[in-house]
Amino acid sequence: MWYDLLIASNNFLGVTQGIDDPYSWTTGAGCGYELGQSRYSFTDQSTEDILSNSSRLVYNIDEGVTLGPIDRHLILGRVTPPIGKYNYENPIQEVKVLQNLYGSLLPRDIVNRLKNCNRPGGPIELTEDEARELLEQWKEAMENTWTQGWDDKDDGPVQFVAFFDDGGATVGSTGRMLTQITLDNTTLTIISIFIIAFFSAMFLFSFDLVESRVLITMVGVALVVLSFFSALGFGILTGIKVNVTIAWTLPFVIIGLGVDDVYIILLALKKQKGYTLQHWLSAMHEIVIPVTMTSLVNASMFAILNISDIPAIYLTSRVAMYCVIALYLSVIFCFPAYCYFDLLRQQNNRIDFFFCCKSSNPTRDSTERDDFRNVILYEKFYKPIVLNSGKLRYLFHAMIVVLSCALFAVGCYGTTERAVGLGLADFFPNDNPAGRWAKIGQEVMASWVIVMNWGAINYKDGETQMRMIKQFEDVVDNPRVGETDTRQLWMADFLIWTSRHCEDDFGRPNFDQLLCGRYQLHEETDNYCAGSWTENKHGLRLKNITSIFDTTCVANEGGICRPGEQMHSADLAEMGLTPETATGREFCPLTDGWDDAQFEFCVNKWRSLTGGGGRLLTKPGTGSPDKCANNDAEVVYPIPFSNGPTMYSFDVFTHEETLEMMRTTRAHCDNVEDIHCWMSGIPCEYGLKWGFDNDIAYFSSSPPPFKLIIGPSTKTYSMF
Repeated sequence: MWYDLLIASNNFLGVTQGIDDPYSWTTGAGCGYELGQSRYSFTDQSTEDILSNSSRLVYNIDEGVTLGPIDRHLILGRVTPPIGKYNYENPIQEVKVLQNLYGSLLPRDIVNRLKNCNRPGGPIELTEDEARELLEQWKEAMENTWTQGWDDKDDGPVQFVAFFDDGGATVGSTGRMLTQITLDNTTLTIISIFIIAFFSAMFLFSFDLVESRVLITMVGVALVVLSFFSALGFGILTGIKVNVTIAWTLPFVIIGLGVDDVYIILLALKKQKGYTLQHWLSAMHEIVIPVTMTSLVNASMFAILNISDIPAIYLTSRVAMYCVIALYLSVIFCFPAYCYFDLLRQQNNRIDFFFCCKSSNPTRDSTERDDFRNVILYEKFYKPIVLNSGKLRYLFHAMIVVLSCALFAVGCYGTTERAVGLGLADFFPNDNPAGRWAKIGQEVMASWVIVMNWGAINYKDGETQMRMIKQFEDVVDNPRVGETDTRQLWMADFLIWTSRHCEDDFGRPNFDQLLCGRYQLHEETDNYCAGSWTENKHGLRLKNITSIFDTTCVANEGGICRPGEQMHSADLAEMGLTPETATGREFCPLTDGWDDAQFEFCVNKWRSLTGGGGRLLTKPGTGSPDKCANNDAEVVYPIPFSNGPTMYSFDVFTHEETLEMMRTTRAHCDNVEDIHCWMSGIPCEYGLKWGFDNDIAYFSSSPPPFKLIIGPSTKTYSMF
């Protein structure tokens, strides 16, 4: 369908199938292949035919020339027969979930693509900021268009839901939703403040309107609210962003804590049973210690949480600590002054709230009347069942013992059965298509994009090259990681380019220019970009090689190493070997012994002639002014950073499975000190962006009945 809708469409870049290369304009040099034959069309076919043809291997648009087959775990869910059991002879009978993965260019890549002179309609100049805004708008527009009618049961038999990641320095589905729900706490915050004010006033209201303390309670609540927002504003000024945990926890917790201190002060004043300055001083003497103690405990607990390296925890606790300090200062140093003015109101026999009016009842110094709340809660309820003698008391005590034991047992058992983890579905409301995507995805496909990254390692060292490839292959061998050919790692591709097995000279656009490394001369050292071979000491994967007489289709290329029987005779001769002495041994390409100048030159040549890879950083202003030039900017050297191809993890349905996948892949990458690399991708990047360390929480999900989108050389993805 992807092919039929795009490539076979007359409106798609104006191409003609079998004649034009639909991607030739993106690089200015073409992709190195042609769509020379007709392809099976799913249009107007029966369900049986579609399922039968879908039971074959599924490739990207390059038909396996470069990228290899697509792992079926990433695109199909709830399949009958299950994945691994169906084939062309035993075809698929039913598919509940179809997932399409599409890749979006990063802003800087959008700029380069649009300014290419081969673009239909001519080049377009665009700044990176404009490209970023364009990408963000496109994400939202495409998601809205794709999911139109997703919750309408009458809108066809297929539900289309979607999810965009937050790559490309632009927000996606999660970013938009978290921004929305972070700002949507206003209504509930206001409601909670009113509820707090109502209950506070209810417990300090009195039918004796002089004794009543509703107005001073409202003043205390207002002071607490102002203190909270002042502390929040201070936190923002220090650079803390208001995330969802701050917005949806602190207003409800901190304001409640502050009003508790207000109630302690008002209750102490009420117990004085008088309205003089001495009564006020006695109340202040009584409350300073308990309010200080509770504030110190709260501030200390929040301060301890700053030890955590999880942003969502330590940033929230830091703001909470600011709030506790602000509440203490306002409750201890400001609120008592208002309380003294309220005592003067009572001393002058003025009515609560309407303090301009005096009560007609005579002035009193205290009240001996029982509080009606004490009568209801203590005399009528608590005392009869807890303190009085009789059968009711013993029965209630027995119930307390039984319930306490039951709660303790349930608590102990429940902690052993806890489900740990934070998924995308926990952030999205049920009426959001991305929430539906995440919820169904957790149960059906659970696949994620992952990427390996390397820092400033010694890339020109042959041993480092072998170990770098070994790291990559060990991660690919993980049972929860989709198969990826070693050649897709830029270092492996570069090493093959330097060998006699380079294929770039076949079908080259300019017959007079040789493209393989062995023909590129570095004049400064008078050496060619010709690599060598070494014995496979690290157990690297071998390339899948079939006989020319074998018609079996090999889906994956595998590794880049070769058995001795498949080595070029000239390569064996350079190692002092013969076909006979090389039999039973394995060899891998490398560039050991090159100096920095030769390695830098050859890497730049490889990029400019073949397109390169690894997202190597380039020196500003070194690229050709010709907008049609292909990757001719000079690489920053020594190479400070590179990354691997896009890979996919699958079958990570639970938090534990996701953590296990991350731990086992990081064991070959993050935990290797001398050739340090680090894993990235949607689970890690969401964890960092939204404040959850990837060792503790993750965002698990994957798509439902819909379509998904992901490209192998980009870093922002949409899943439909």
